[in-house]
Amino acid sequence: MRPVQATDDPATIGPIDLVLFCVKLWDVESAGAQIRPLIGSETAVVPLQNGIDVSERLVPILGASHVLGGVAKVTGSIVALGVIRQSGKHHGIAFGELDRQIRPRTERIRDVCQAAGIEPELSRDIQAERWWKFVGLVAVSGLCALTRRPIGDLRDDPAIAPLIDDAMREVIDVGRACGVQLASDALETWRAFVRGVPPNLTPSMAVDLRSGNRLELPWLAGKVVELGKEHGVATPVNRCVCGPETIHERCARLTAVSRRTGLGRFRILTPAAPATVSALPLPSARPRIPLHRCKSGDLVHQKSASEKPNRIMGLMQIS
Repeated sequence: MRPVQATDDPATIGPIDLVLFCVKLWDVESAGAQIRPLIGSETAVVPLQNGIDVSERLVPILGASHVLGGVAKVTGSIVALGVIRQSGKHHGIAFGELDRQIRPRTERIRDVCQAAGIEPELSRDIQAERWWKFVGLVAVSGLCALTRRPIGDLRDDPAIAPLIDDAMREVIDVGRACGVQLASDALETWRAFVRGVPPNLTPSMAVDLRSGNRLELPWLAGKVVELGKEHGVATPVNRCVCGPETIHERCARLTAVSRRTGLGRFRILTPAAPATVSALPLPSARPRIPLHRCKSGDLVHQKSASEKPNRIMGLMQIS
């Protein structure tokens, strides 16, 4: 790896030729504003995030003439500050002008990528490229996060595998309703891809969930549900993944007490009436941990909005 210079102040760099924009989806607007000092008259910005609307979110901040569309074709995760672990064999990007034109600057970006060992794809329809990735990304990331399992456990389970197809089919239907030219074999291509990836592959959103980080869910499955509603396309699987009662929101609403409380093995999956459980001897002195870090056998409880001592709204056993 060649030595590089890093800074947390873009103003110290000044205008540059190319920006690879790679922040998380919730930071698009704030990071876009921070990189304004990098933008010169010929600067190109290539967003490489997940999702389908990052370019459109950046245009009002940086100007339409500077923003391209882009797709990252790589799997990896942040394992430490400044350390990225690549977990797959893919290491390419697709990019192109939003107006579908091929210009000298995009050809220069392609040439620079090739020289750096990155597999570039210069696209005349970057919107279709973004949606093609979106099909598999939304389904796999959402279901792996929801189940907290790697892709192999889902695709090899005959009871769960059809949900992956259903989630992908919903994204395809929504994309086509939005006017995107997705290939007729998009579902079959993605199905084959899912069959071929390593069984321990875990999407970044599932990694974020396990680590207690913020999720990109509103811009992935949430975006599918939003656009489906707008265009009259049913999205039941993706609605389940990002609905108000999914495990993602429960993580924010539930607290957990330590294991083996002596209360037996409870599996109450919906909030119970306060009177039903208020007398249970839950040890308030036990340490509380986030739900996503619980282990099998942990007993969790949800406190009332008033946060009164020993007033418990529901119980759930992690199994």
